[in-house]
Amino acid sequence: MSDNDDPQAESEALETRTREILARYTDRELVVQRWLAEVEAMKLRDQAGRAQRRADALAAEVECRELELDAFVTSSVDEFLAALSELDRGDPDD
Repeated sequence: MSDNDDPQAESEALETRTREILARYTDRELVVQRWLAEVEAMKLRDQAGRAQRRADALAAEVECRELELDAFVTSSVDEFLAALSELDRGDPDD
C-alpha cells in the first residue's frame, strides 16, 4: 500500500502543504504591510518637511514685517520729534 492509498497520510500531507502555503502568504503579507508602513512614513516625512519649510518661510516673512514696522515706527518717531523740536523753537513772529 503506497502513501497515495492512505487517506490519513494524504490528509496530513495536504494539511502540511496548506500550512506551508499559509506561512508563505503570511510572510508576504507582513512584507507588504511593512512596505506600506514605510511608504506612509515617507509621506509623513515629506509632509513634515513641507510644513517645516512653510513655517520657516512664514517666520522669515514675520521677521521681515517686524523690521519694516520697526523702521516705520522709528521714522515716524523721528519725524514727530523733529516737528516737536520746531515747535519748541517757536515762531519768531510771536
